[in-house]
Amino acid sequence: PTGGSSLVSSRAPRAFLNFSRNSEQRQHFAESFLTGPWVRYFTFDGQRYSGMESESAESPLILFYSMQPGRYGVAFAGEDGLGTMVIDIHTSLVLLVPSITDSQYPRHADNPHVSSFYDDDLHLISLHQAAAQYGFFVDAILRFARTISETTTPNGGMPPVMYSAYMYGPTETRVPPQTKFTYIRRIFADPDGALTLFNLSHMRTQIVTSQDFDIRWQTDRANNVGLTHYVYSDGRMDPLVTDDYGILARLELVIGAGSRS
Repeated sequence: PTGGSSLVSSRAPRAFLNFSRNSEQRQHFAESFLTGPWVRYFTFDGQRYSGMESESAESPLILFYSMQPGRYGVAFAGEDGLGTMVIDIHTSLVLLVPSITDSQYPRHADNPHVSSFYDDDLHLISLHQAAAQYGFFVDAILRFARTISETTTPNGGMPPVMYSAYMYGPTETRVPPQTKFTYIRRIFADPDGALTLFNLSHMRTQIVTSQDFDIRWQTDRANNVGLTHYVYSDGRMDPLVTDDYGILARLELVIGAGSRS
């Protein structure tokens, strides 16, 4: 499969509660777990793409990211909290989520175009309509996408982004037809840059670290939290039994500090 194709189906995700001793089943689990949308790369450098001439001007742009090939998004501070917009540069379709709800309860009905299991306010609109109503966000995302494409061409250098440790289908440039959109719902960032945690719309959670691994897990609609894994740059996976690298301990401090601020 190519990036994102595993989420064409509207079926709810599995939590993967048990790690099979059968090698074939383990391989199937690994393929199911690693394919589909995860955060591929991101940057908190909103000023770079905002188009604002004054560096002192406060930008609502929090984070630029890509979860699926050919789809680029921004998380922004809206009037009612965190929102996001994602543009598919090939189909010119735009996902707009003006406000992400605080509720952790899953939505009752599946959305035909978006892989989201939460009751967020979802809108799929044309790029023309998005540009007319939300031109600032559209322009910023397209600047980000253009920078990524220019710096990943031969002799283009490295994009100014933070990569996840492992990216499935790194050479893919688009998702298969009818692939549902996904987006980031929550962000917890370590001010020291040691880790960034993302809660994703399709009930996956990913911690991108400054080391050569991510930490990832899947939740299901019954709020069962699946096995947590280290995912290394070569695609190797190890169950997280003990917090050997201190990432989860550090995460507790980051979230605790955020809740007190």
